[in-house]
Amino acid sequence: MAMKAWPRYDLQTRTVAGGRIDVYRRDDRLGTGPCMSLYAGTVEIMRFDLFDPAHEHWAVGKKTRMYYPEGLDRFTLAGFHLRHHSRFVAALLNKRLKVSDADAEWAVTTVRTL
Repeated sequence: MAMKAWPRYDLQTRTVAGGRIDVYRRDDRLGTGPCMSLYAGTVEIMRFDLFDPAHEHWAVGKKTRMYYPEGLDRFTLAGFHLRHHSRFVAALLNKRLKVSDADAEWAVTTVRTL
């Protein structure tokens, strides 16, 4: 389920119970802009691409993408998905992970600055 790691710039990391959140900027052939990744242990289990309205989505694995509806705040939605879906996604991999409200708020606040 590990996803391809693109070059990451301005990387900031926060440790969470059972893993970590990376907030960074991508600049590659698919686009440029802010992203977040959630790791359970060393495995990236969720990624949030928050650039280019046609490309904004969050992903679980390589093929499961959920695109954000137009006109909504993609950063707030990413924080919601990070907080509320992370345990479920981790459980699918038999991993234990807890992202608190404070962790999700840190990620959203940080990614908005990129």
